[in-house]
Amino acid sequence: MSALVEMRAFTVRYGSTLALDSIDLDLHAHRVTAVIGPAGAGKSTLLRALNRMNELVAVSSREGTIRLGGVDIHGGDIDPLALRRRVGMTFERPNPFPRSIFDNLAWGLSIHGVDDHVEARIEQALTRVGLWSLLADRLDRPARELSLGDQQRLCIARALVLEPEILLMDEPCSRLDPTSTARIEDLLFDLKTATTIVLVPHSLRQTSRVADDTVLLDAGTLIEAGSTEEMFTRPRRARTEAFVTGRFDV
Repeated sequence: MSALVEMRAFTVRYGSTLALDSIDLDLHAHRVTAVIGPAGAGKSTLLRALNRMNELVAVSSREGTIRLGGVDIHGGDIDPLALRRRVGMTFERPNPFPRSIFDNLAWGLSIHGVDDHVEARIEQALTRVGLWSLLADRLDRPARELSLGDQQRLCIARALVLEPEILLMDEPCSRLDPTSTARIEDLLFDLKTATTIVLVPHSLRQTSRVADDTVLLDAGTLIEAGSTEEMFTRPRRARTEAFVTGRFDV
């Protein structure tokens, strides 16, 4: 299976602090990959490396390469804004803009110069996250009136309206109730038919429920990567077994 994303000897530092240490990793299309590890392992840094958001931190530096579809994302002809259209991202805390539901979705299309079939694109994105039937007649309402779970689904729709190749999700369920979490998890199974998903999960249980592949990091080092089933039942590394069985000091 050829990889959609190839990371080779990829290193990130924040000033003198090493966040990722020479990572070699392949990510495959149309799969959910969970990135797990203890606090400070480098999980969020790895996600943000994939759409160059680490560059927004003034003291960050990098070494090594990341290729998306065989093309170096740090190449001189790659525009970071255009890359972030291809590699969307959602965050732990839902962050809808203080605007209408419609404007939240139309904003991304506008800044990327997409002005055709705007209403149809918005309807499609909301349909994919299961919100269209709920919001079709409320698009002019403030987005922040929605429940926290629906705000998170709206933020996912805001990323999907640009039809990204990859969707990065940094603990999207950590602030949600069990019902909203179940909706997001069900959504992942549908989304991966068209989009590759890289997820920092809320828990190991969530990893086992939704992830096809899993990556374990510790202190910026890649400990093990492979299919979720194998890593949870037949891990190759003792460190992995300790982590997935709860004997790893987190």
